[in-house]
Amino acid sequence: MRETKINYYKKIDSNSIKKFDENDLFIYLKELYAMNSFYNKKYIVDKAIKANGLKNIKNYLIELLNSQDIFKYWDKFNKDIKYLGPGVMSELLSYYNNDKFFIWNGCTAKAFKYLGEKDIPNISSKLTGKQYKELIEKCKIIKNKINEESNIEHSIIDVDCYFRFIYHSILELY
Repeated sequence: MRETKINYYKKIDSNSIKKFDENDLFIYLKELYAMNSFYNKKYIVDKAIKANGLKNIKNYLIELLNSQDIFKYWDKFNKDIKYLGPGVMSELLSYYNNDKFFIWNGCTAKAFKYLGEKDIPNISSKLTGKQYKELIEKCKIIKNKINEESNIEHSIIDVDCYFRFIYHSILELY
């Protein structure tokens, strides 16, 4: 399933995003894990469009996916674009470049805290670009350790499965 999502998002380039209408944007965002907590995903996308404007969202998404300094742009996107925060940004980035970015969400935050990481915001939407960059480096270390132990080459996006294991197998018990 993850490979299907990665392949789907990699087919959608900046030119495709420029042509999005409101329904295209909804289709683009609705399958993200970041949207799973919403019963009515269309309502959230419509609310984001109303708050930010369709053209503005498209421009910010294109810039996010093409930025030379993702971590600096991360903070601008998070500040300026309402209703599409770090969960959406990180998931899109990870699908477009799955060995460079990881998926950030509440599960990930709790797993990092469990592993001893101290500088994790209590609210997932408060993650800064600087923090995300630092956590990517930690994900690379985890990925390398998993690769050593399993003798299988994994990407950073695969670390999300490890975090989900920690969350669902250990943390939900507490």
